[in-house]
Amino acid sequence: MKQAKARRAIVGMAVAVAGFAVPTVMSGTAVADGHRPVSTVEPRTQSQCVSYLRAHHYKIGPKVKAACKWKAASEPPLNPDIRCLAGLRALGVKDDDVIYACIRA
Repeated sequence: MKQAKARRAIVGMAVAVAGFAVPTVMSGTAVADGHRPVSTVEPRTQSQCVSYLRAHHYKIGPKVKAACKWKAASEPPLNPDIRCLAGLRALGVKDDDVIYACIRA
């Protein structure tokens, strides 16, 4: 009888922990509109910003690279730098692509 109670208690704790851990982990890799997830753990770089834009068929030149050099905030929420946003918008990049590219900067 004591083993059954102990087993139920352990299973109950495991379910409670899993219920807490899964949403916490998933929040860092949410996918919006079918875009590749952005992990809060992986370091973001200028080249990831440029690669994202290249993959979406934008021409890459010195102005794009200059805009992509401005880093996004490293802590959630991942806020792109306003200088990256403004620079890419001035070059005619679509708003959705601007945001996703600058988050990767």
